[in-house]
Amino acid sequence: MEHATEWLGLSEPPTPTLDGLRQVYSRWCTRVPFDNLLIRQSLAAGARVVQGMRPEEFLRTAREQGVGNLCMESAEALHALLSAYGFDAALGLCQIGADSGTLRANHVTVLVAIGTTRYIVDTTLLTGFPLPLVHGARLSGVAPYAVDRHPNGFWELSTLTLVGRKPKLIRLLAVTRVPEVSEALYQSLQGPDYRAANSVFFAQLGTDDGAILTLSRGSLYRTTSSGIEHTALPDTAAARQSLVDNFGMSPSATSKLPPDT
Repeated sequence: MEHATEWLGLSEPPTPTLDGLRQVYSRWCTRVPFDNLLIRQSLAAGARVVQGMRPEEFLRTAREQGVGNLCMESAEALHALLSAYGFDAALGLCQIGADSGTLRANHVTVLVAIGTTRYIVDTTLLTGFPLPLVHGARLSGVAPYAVDRHPNGFWELSTLTLVGRKPKLIRLLAVTRVPEVSEALYQSLQGPDYRAANSVFFAQLGTDDGAILTLSRGSLYRTTSSGIEHTALPDTAAARQSLVDNFGMSPSATSKLPPDT
């Protein structure tokens, strides 16, 4: 954690206040992509089980190579970083998707208590600002965000996907302060659906001007509150260069990007 403050572009360690949380999370969103590069590499190499990364390894990889990972590892790393700074942080076990009648955690987020209010700082939504866990909260960024407490007691966050602009629902099922739970969940989800979801590379990252970039299937998308810009990338070399130029990934990391399957 010792290099984190400088890496985040902060002159000194943040105080565990709402302003300090905003500083850390806004910089995280522009430095740590939500991507599956390392997973794609492991699967292409024939791995039957993809091992997760501990927070120290995750942060070192993000700092040195500009590479992130999926929600479990990134949430655990942000949780560890915020805790080291003195924030009252916890992990939220969530379900993404509409109610199918079965509760099943498939997403991990980070919750931070400031006073009597908890805030969501999600490493996949990359909102750039904390979302208050307050019934009726309505905020706007590159997408609208609505927080409500369902009559059954669960908290729900409603938003839109960045590229398809389709409804996206995240339901908070449980809160834990035991980071090993996140790793156990990650290992339990590595079935056929996991491999299918990671058969195609993707990366998302916030920008300093409030947009979010998405690279997948040979296209670069720039999503803002006013719309989506699309740029077709002619080949794999162009995609790799875009990851270096626009996402800050190292050439050594992107050179190992396997083709989609």
